[in-house]
Amino acid sequence: MRREIAFILKDDVHLRYNSFVYGEEFRREVVRKCQQLQKVDIGAVYNRPPREKKLALGDFYACERELVFDIDLTDYDEIRTCCRYANSYHILCDWTNDCCNLVMRTCVPSAGASLPLPCEC
Repeated sequence: MRREIAFILKDDVHLRYNSFVYGEEFRREVVRKCQQLQKVDIGAVYNRPPREKKLALGDFYACERELVFDIDLTDYDEIRTCCRYANSYHILCDWTNDCCNLVMRTCVPSAGASLPLPCEC
């Protein structure tokens, strides 16, 4: 209820500060936006429901945050030499696992956080 859900639509349109009380409410919104929906970002937990941000009058802040590394396999199509496009699952899976392991071994411990579950393709 207090976690931000952001919808990213076609043409990089960001709809931020959504929050939902019930899973069914979230599902209806995803179905309603499905023709334009590119991605859903799960954001911070705030001191009040994010959809009430405009009513907060300055009393709106993140209570819990997450650090997310988005490893997007389609961003490297121009420089990739082994294969084309992200549908080359088996080769790209090794790259993805290497990226996850690097983040887990370097960034996570230095931030004082516990390690997440191992990455798997």
